[in-house]
Amino acid sequence: MEEALDPEFSPTPPRQPRLRAQHSNPAPNAGWPHSGRDALDHAHAVYSIVQHLSTLGLAGWTSRLLQWLGRYDGLERHLEDWQAPNICVRDVLLRHVCRIPGEAAAGLDLRVAHARRLAIVQDLLTLDLVRVRAWWGNEHRPEASACLWSPLEQCWLDFIEIPHGKQDWLCVDDSRPASKPWLEQLSRYLLAPA
Repeated sequence: MEEALDPEFSPTPPRQPRLRAQHSNPAPNAGWPHSGRDALDHAHAVYSIVQHLSTLGLAGWTSRLLQWLGRYDGLERHLEDWQAPNICVRDVLLRHVCRIPGEAAAGLDLRVAHARRLAIVQDLLTLDLVRVRAWWGNEHRPEASACLWSPLEQCWLDFIEIPHGKQDWLCVDDSRPASKPWLEQLSRYLLAPA
C-alpha cells in the first residue's frame, strides 16, 4: 500500500508558485554549476518581479514599479536582510500570484487589472522600506539643516554621494510610521501611467 503524501511536500505542477519556498532561506548550492546562486537570492529577485507582474497580467506596469524600486537600490546594505526592498516587493507580488486562479493574463479585464494594481500598491505601502527616512547629520532625528533623502526625487545611490559636513554621518531610521501625505504621494506615483 502506497503511503499518502504530505500535502505540504507533494510535488507542485510546473510554474506553480510555492509561497512557502520563497520565505524559507536555504543556503544556495555553492558548487558547480550553481556557484552560490539560486532563484530565491537577492540578485534574482528583480527577474521574479518581472515574471510575477506578467503572471498577474500587469506587464505594462513593470517599468513604473522597477523605476520606483531602483530608487532604493543600495539601501539594503543599511537595513536588515529581511527588509531588502527587492525581496520585499518580490514577496508581495508572489502573494498576489498565489491568490489568483490559473486564468490567462492576456485576457485580463482593465477593471480587474486596475483593482489588482490598487491591491498591490496597498500592500507595498505597508512595507518597511516606505517608512525609511535617511539624512546626513549628527542627530538621531533630523535637524532643520539636515540633508534629507526623498526617494521620489532622488535615488539612494545619488543621495549617499551628496557632499556633507565632516561631522555629519549617514542616519537611517525606519522606526516611525510613514506619514499619510507621504503614503498618498507614493500611491499616486505608483499608480500613475508610466
